[in-house]
Amino acid sequence: MITNYHTLKYLIQTLKPKLIGSVVVEAFTQEKDTLHINLAKDEDFTLEVNATGQGYIFLRPKLERARKNSLDIFPEVFGCEIIDAGIHRADRIIEISLNSNLKFLFQFFTGKVNFFLVSKDYEIISSFKNPKEFEGRRFEFEKTESNYDLMVGDFEEFRKAWESVENQNPVQKLIKVVDSVDVLLAREILYRSSDGDVEKIWKALGEIDFELKNPKPRIYYDGIFPRYFSIVELKHVDLKKVEIENINDAIRRFVIETKVNKNFYNEKKSIEDKLKNLYDKTIRTIEKIDEEILENRRAEQYELYGSLLMANLNSLKKGMSEIELVNIFSDAGEKIKIKLDPSLTPVENAEKYFEKAKKTRASLKIAQERLERLKMNKEKLEMLIEKIKMCERIDDLKKFKEQNLEDLKIFGIVKDKISEKIGGKFRRFIVDGGFEVWVGKDSKSNDLLTLKYADKEDYWFHARGVSGAHVVLKCGKRQPSKKAIEQAGRIAAYFSQARTSSLVPVVVTKRKYVRKPKGAPEGSVVVEREEVIMVEPKLPSEEIE
Repeated sequence: MITNYHTLKYLIQTLKPKLIGSVVVEAFTQEKDTLHINLAKDEDFTLEVNATGQGYIFLRPKLERARKNSLDIFPEVFGCEIIDAGIHRADRIIEISLNSNLKFLFQFFTGKVNFFLVSKDYEIISSFKNPKEFEGRRFEFEKTESNYDLMVGDFEEFRKAWESVENQNPVQKLIKVVDSVDVLLAREILYRSSDGDVEKIWKALGEIDFELKNPKPRIYYDGIFPRYFSIVELKHVDLKKVEIENINDAIRRFVIETKVNKNFYNEKKSIEDKLKNLYDKTIRTIEKIDEEILENRRAEQYELYGSLLMANLNSLKKGMSEIELVNIFSDAGEKIKIKLDPSLTPVENAEKYFEKAKKTRASLKIAQERLERLKMNKEKLEMLIEKIKMCERIDDLKKFKEQNLEDLKIFGIVKDKISEKIGGKFRRFIVDGGFEVWVGKDSKSNDLLTLKYADKEDYWFHARGVSGAHVVLKCGKRQPSKKAIEQAGRIAAYFSQARTSSLVPVVVTKRKYVRKPKGAPEGSVVVEREEVIMVEPKLPSEEIE
């Protein structure tokens, strides 16, 4: 209701003494759909008007103009004095006259909010929104007269108008019958009329008219959110009410609190949605890895096949594709069918199954370690979701973010400066001492990581003798612990072709000892002064999403 006709009328009557005699210093915009008009009189102040939704208008202390990203609006009136201010007699258009024979028109029609600079004959000189559409045209008022006073003062005229409208929805019907009654006022009038009898509706309209002539600004709160603004009592609204003496202060408070709380709800919902999506993704991944683990538990079976083949070499010969053997390692002595590769010798077939057993065990270990990390993440996500649900105001959300900042960064919910800088170019992990480890994702990002994003004093890692990711321990001139270096080495081993080995040799050096020869393929580098550490391929528990 902050742009209801009666609210705007009361507001401009209140502001008129302050506006008249003030000089327009400048008018500019530095945020979407908002116009700031800086005025000078006994003191400097700003008229702020907004064209979003139904818009708003209020006076505020002087707003200092931003040095960048601001644009002059209506420069023709800079230095002009305001000589009058009022509202159109029939519509939601505030008119402010200047001593230069120019006028501001602030139009607050739903879906058509716009601000114009016009001549004394209402030729549009400039338009805040869609200037090409309006400039040079004459401003046309949609309404010239209002039936409001007639409807309030004459029951018979009201009754005839009421009966002439076919709309069965009483709220919409009342809006059509009486000019300047909006949805909120219509609901209040109908609530006070009880059973909807036409005479009772008219009497309730009279009660509202008395209050509109003796207005008192009120904000109705749904929890901490400002839900309704009204200059009359809303008896149909069962919400906490705060009365404010000055209408300009009340509108400004309503606008600011609405913005703040809307931002709060939007941010809270965004974080909660991201956490829930990550939680659902984690659950799906856990289920998938559970299936992989079941599949990878065939290591014992492969080893049994290899042992049975070695125990029955005399019964085998190259070219066989299958053989059925008695399980001599079982008391039951059951027969087992074993598939063979016809191109391999009996010993090679046995070795193939032993190798499959070895790889399966290694894959199983990796899957189990990953499953452990995911289960930890699942518990953290559950905790974070429960905590954010408890946030009921902006201060709660701020505290939640401060207390859980590291986890929120790790899950990619809160973007730190590093995330904003590198985006998703590299994988990122946290190791001992809080150091970050960055990992290239392919040959191109390996080059990018090593040659552009790594500091010369950072530690650089790569699995020796096999293809793999470039890995950088981000430490600069700080000295990481032996454990952090080992963890970074494990990460390099993990992201290499030797991932399934129990121990992997990994090259360690400072980034300054790594260079790329001219013309070398992507990802290819030359390393000097290298050391080699033997590590088990393994990821740390904390990966930054």
